[in-house]
Amino acid sequence: MIDSRSSTDVSGHYDRLIQLARQAVRDAQQQSRDLGVPNVYSFNGQLLYELPNGELSLTRPESNREQIESFTSRHPSPPAQSGAAGDVVTD
Repeated sequence: MIDSRSSTDVSGHYDRLIQLARQAVRDAQQQSRDLGVPNVYSFNGQLLYELPNGELSLTRPESNREQIESFTSRHPSPPAQSGAAGDVVTD
């Protein structure tokens, strides 16, 4: 059966998905900066650390464990949902 949707319809959905993914990445990067946690990138096989002050470094920074623990205590992860294998779990 031939799908009646045109390639432009699919392309529009793809573009929207890419836009949402990019925004999610930017939001996560900003959240890390706000927490004082470095963003880590791989560039040409080398790890590059973006420090919260915007400085780039090839050296792994010291841990900010206290800041991370403070954030996670204020923003707990939702409990994992369980279900039998193959079951669809919804909210």
